[in-house]
Amino acid sequence: MARIRLAALQWDTQSVNEALKTLGASFATEMAPLAEDLRGDLLLAKNQTADAIKAYQQAFKSLPEGSEYRRVVQAKLGALGIEVASLKPEVRP
Repeated sequence: MARIRLAALQWDTQSVNEALKTLGASFATEMAPLAEDLRGDLLLAKNQTADAIKAYQQAFKSLPEGSEYRRVVQAKLGALGIEVASLKPEVRP
């Protein structure tokens, strides 16, 4: 969680590239969707829409169905013209 907060702070201080580097580390399974969502935001800020969509899709698939946060990511994808009906959640062991 600390790295996600650090990346958000770096983004707030206009260090998008540093924030992306911070998110380059591996995250615990339950934190990975949050990191991917933030990565999508950062990539979108850099006008890298295709990569942002991939990050949002990964976040969406990793979040459990019925999760309130999943709806937030779904709205971001919808704003980019992506239909999420075909995205299946990942099966966690």
